[in-house]
Amino acid sequence: MPIFSSSVRPKCDLTVTRYKNFSVQICQDRLATIQSLVRNDETLLVVCGIDSHFSQGSQQLFDYLLFNVNQKRAAEIERTKLEDEHFDDVVLSIRRNRVQVYLNPANYWFYLPYVACWPNLDIHCAPDALFDDQDVMEELKMKFLIQAVDGCNSVCVAYYGKESAGFSPMLVEKWPLIQAYAVDGFGVGTFFTLKHQLRDVSKDVFGLIQSVDAVAVEDLTDKPLKPFKNQFDSVFQTIDFLAGRSEPQLVLEEKSLNQLIEVIV
Repeated sequence: MPIFSSSVRPKCDLTVTRYKNFSVQICQDRLATIQSLVRNDETLLVVCGIDSHFSQGSQQLFDYLLFNVNQKRAAEIERTKLEDEHFDDVVLSIRRNRVQVYLNPANYWFYLPYVACWPNLDIHCAPDALFDDQDVMEELKMKFLIQAVDGCNSVCVAYYGKESAGFSPMLVEKWPLIQAYAVDGFGVGTFFTLKHQLRDVSKDVFGLIQSVDAVAVEDLTDKPLKPFKNQFDSVFQTIDFLAGRSEPQLVLEEKSLNQLIEVIV
């Protein structure tokens, strides 16, 4: 059960029409695929934003599970006038048969539709009245972390991005959230790596992220087709323009058109 007040989780009513490039089934499949990497006595910890020094691995895994929501709905985020740190304030604890999510009152309703369909989900979110009390919010986040890793001998992290290599547990120990874990009276009073082994699953995670599903195909076709369409529109406009020119001018303009086509191809 959540360790502090949380709104009742509403029924997930997402449709591809309402949220483009989203599928409830694929959302659940992506989570299940990531859960397959986690052993019975482990949790996969995903810490976003400043709490992990903007870990590339955590962010890419978060983007994969939530369909790059921050990029796709960037205009909506900008209209909120909230700082980016409010949307980065997310922690996921993924076990084989359970998921715990820490959100804050600012990003709760934004991310909720993308995680609401996950099975065996616990969402931890402070009441709106506590949002402006930074000390209380940090304390609640620490309580979430302590509970999220409780009983886990090993904690998985996707520390690096696909371009990185090498891993040391001490790199994770430097994360601000993990450092706070060791503060006596705030965390548990001992270093995180003394209580939990750290296992880097970056290679496995990014191997799965590279796999192609229906939404990934839709994303791939969305991005290149728009500039490609603009290029062809430019070609057709040039053709229409040439159709009204005299023959000597047409010979010169035809060379320009051929050069343009070569650039496109």
